[in-house]
Amino acid sequence: MNILLINPWVCDFGLYDLWMKPFGLLRVAALLKMRGYNLSYIDFLDRHHPKIKKSIRNDDFGCGKFYKKQIPKPEPIKDVARPYFIYGLPEELITEKIKNTPSPDFILMTSGMTYWYPGLEYTAKFLKKKFPNVPIVLGGIYATLLSEHAKSLEGIDYVVSGADLPAVCRQLSSIFGQNISPHTKSFSVGVYPEYGLLSDTSSLVIETSKGCPFNCSYCGSQLFNKHFVQRGPKEVVEEIEFYLKNYGVKDIAFYDDALLVNADKHIIPILDGVLEIPYTKNSGAGINFHTPNGLHVRFIDKKLARKLKEANFRTITLSFETVDPARQKNTGGKVTTEEFKEAVENLKAAGFANKEISAYLMVGMPHQKEDEAREGIEFLHRLKIHITLVTYSLVPNTSDEKMLKQEGLIDDGLDPLWQNDTIFPLIEGNFSLSSIKKLRDYAGFLNRKI
Repeated sequence: MNILLINPWVCDFGLYDLWMKPFGLLRVAALLKMRGYNLSYIDFLDRHHPKIKKSIRNDDFGCGKFYKKQIPKPEPIKDVARPYFIYGLPEELITEKIKNTPSPDFILMTSGMTYWYPGLEYTAKFLKKKFPNVPIVLGGIYATLLSEHAKSLEGIDYVVSGADLPAVCRQLSSIFGQNISPHTKSFSVGVYPEYGLLSDTSSLVIETSKGCPFNCSYCGSQLFNKHFVQRGPKEVVEEIEFYLKNYGVKDIAFYDDALLVNADKHIIPILDGVLEIPYTKNSGAGINFHTPNGLHVRFIDKKLARKLKEANFRTITLSFETVDPARQKNTGGKVTTEEFKEAVENLKAAGFANKEISAYLMVGMPHQKEDEAREGIEFLHRLKIHITLVTYSLVPNTSDEKMLKQEGLIDDGLDPLWQNDTIFPLIEGNFSLSSIKKLRDYAGFLNRKI
């Protein structure tokens, strides 16, 4: 059979490519390829298309903005005073790609944030005009968190839920009428994502584990993976070496939710192995590593900090979220302010520059006030590291959502569009678009001083 894989358009107030890859979709693609299926791939978000590449700038590590076009806001959020965009390639460029695509038997489309669902409908409607009789199968994050809502989208014929590859394959087997299930129950199944489908492989992503042993009130990690499982270090090193040999990769971002847990048996042997790869041995400069998901600072002792530096980690992003001790405890207890300070000291002692260390600070958390966010900004600046403000986004079925429903602040009728990190912090009235902008401007001002 011919299978068309789709990374869809995104509709949002803002979007930035921080090593964004359709990781799950490409892992399914690798398995389908092994089973003998004919694959085609269209990346509606492709920033490297030759006809737009010159207008899209990359930073030093392959990240950057997407091509975009302003569109009317959906009805539930029409009064939000910010422009709304569709991100990705213009329709005419997608049409050109479709002309060279074999007629598919099925279309597999991935999904991201729950509040990106308008982009899925745009994409599905567009595809139905080109392939009116071809079933569209939707999977991914939104399809898992809000499967019933996903089934209501125009143009979607099937919804596949879950992050476990064997479970996803069982669902696809039922839809295809053919068995495509892997021969192992392991989450990695010995299959690397089919990155050869991408138009640019200079930056890729990797997972060394599934899940997280922590259970933060705002995080959905355990909704996707109930158990925390780590891969063998040797297997991870072999995958990295494969990417170096076959794709010429320059930057690798770790997608793990808990990369540093069991460091002596996991990440440290991985880093030791990476330094033995001929491409990187004795240079530490063959590849740049990044941690966009944020690291648990509790595990960053002096030894681990040195290992991260030796292995050429170029962007170290730390999870901090809030400076308030009570909120640190109530949201999961994964970090204290003293632990955070010690981790930063260890990283700097290992040779990391101020600008290479960044911390996520959350704005708009439930019951949070502006003073707390400002205090967090000033605390991070005193440590002379980069401040990355992230506005709070509500994840369905988390402890935070249950709490807010019990308090009557939200109800079951809340449209997923309101889970958007641009507007959910406005619900309680403690923040406004202008106050959040002032906090961003303040953090930016302080960052420029570092």
